[in-house]
Amino acid sequence: MKRFLQKKWLRRLVQTLAVALSLMAVAYAVTNWWGARMKRDAIAEWQADGRPLTLAGMLEPLPPDAENFAMLPMFLKVTREYAGQVDMGRPREGTLGYRMAEMGRMGDTYFKSERNKTPDFSEWARLNGIDNEPSLILQKFDEKNSEILAQLRAGISRPFTEPPRWHRIASDPNALFEPGMPIHTLALINAGLVLRAEVAIAANRPDIALESVAMGLRVADLLAAENTFVGAILQVASWSRLQVVMAQALDQGIWSEKELIKLRALIARTNESHHVRPILDLETLAMIGSFTRYRHDRSKIAAYFGDFSAFAFTMAKTPLLREFVPAGWYDAFLARRIRMNLAQINAHERAEKSLFEWCRASAAVDASYGGRGALSQALMPDNDMGIHPRTLRERISYATVRRAQALLACDLAIFRKKTGRYPATLEELGDAATIDPMTTQPFHYRVEGDGCVLYSSGIDGKDNGGDRGGERNPYWNAPDWVW
Repeated sequence: MKRFLQKKWLRRLVQTLAVALSLMAVAYAVTNWWGARMKRDAIAEWQADGRPLTLAGMLEPLPPDAENFAMLPMFLKVTREYAGQVDMGRPREGTLGYRMAEMGRMGDTYFKSERNKTPDFSEWARLNGIDNEPSLILQKFDEKNSEILAQLRAGISRPFTEPPRWHRIASDPNALFEPGMPIHTLALINAGLVLRAEVAIAANRPDIALESVAMGLRVADLLAAENTFVGAILQVASWSRLQVVMAQALDQGIWSEKELIKLRALIARTNESHHVRPILDLETLAMIGSFTRYRHDRSKIAAYFGDFSAFAFTMAKTPLLREFVPAGWYDAFLARRIRMNLAQINAHERAEKSLFEWCRASAAVDASYGGRGALSQALMPDNDMGIHPRTLRERISYATVRRAQALLACDLAIFRKKTGRYPATLEELGDAATIDPMTTQPFHYRVEGDGCVLYSSGIDGKDNGGDRGGERNPYWNAPDWVW
């Protein structure tokens, strides 16, 4: 053995291994020191900008349950149904959540209004074993969904919409890793409510059509009130459904002036752009809490990172390997995200009046955090974690403009009720809000025959004459956002 250890090649191998292990230990320690410093400095910058460091520090007290739309018993029941369920997008058959999701199902798809196209209810009638006659379909729909409709009807007048999830997390950090309100299922309610509104219009029941739209607006605002990226995305999907049926009902003039004033008040309840900073604040605080826990409980990291980075995914999925990832790696990723979110908040504050300027400033922030090398991209996930800041600004801008258009469309309809015609120009509306929040200039408007065309120049700020685009241009991607 002694003779074996005296071999020169073996001594060199042992020395090489010792040097390599020493270098790895130094690199590990340096990574942890570097990451910890980055995290500390980023949090200091966040705090110096006046941003909250705790959830409790940014949350207003919850309103009384009886005044809070988010606290309707059926929403709480659906949340309990999802407890312990892995797939938050698919409610279990037979549950209340399942019945909500099925309200607007048309075979393999969900009902969706199409502008200037007669709605087709035949598939819904066939699936429910009744004749394709609007009044029969409306009666059957209300019978099937009586529990859901009764609660929504009672909730329309509740003055507040404050989901309790973040308050629960503020008092119990472990709740961050528990299912929240199943907003994917709640978003599907609006497919059913739009179906109900279209059937009501066809059945000459403007009162039920208005009630359905009012319910849909409250559900859309509940999705936004979650103050998450996903909530903003789902709210826009809801608005895109509601916008078409509202536009068609207003074109047909089915509502009285009193009903239009009521609808206008419901539309004016919220402002989507007010959600931008809370979304980024909450996301940042959630990430700080998450990464603090990941450093000690590595089993959570696989579910969080998914496949946004090949390296991170492999390390996270392998129990032995993930324990060797330096804590500084997580700290450095967190620091990068804090700084990016802070830059996005500042961009929004600087360009608050014009959505177009905010989009441009936000895109500049994206660019400043791009351009990483191949090694950096491989070792550290991209800064969007699957939902890019571009998604937030597109969806928020779209929903904000749609709400402003809906308010103006109500004013145009009220003008027509009073005078028998649409105004020749928007100036005839007097003090009505005619400004496009995208550009801070008046909306584009013209009278065509017995109708009118109202549109925004959209995400790119270019006037395309009211071009709606086609199926390839859904929602925010259309050349112009035409009401």
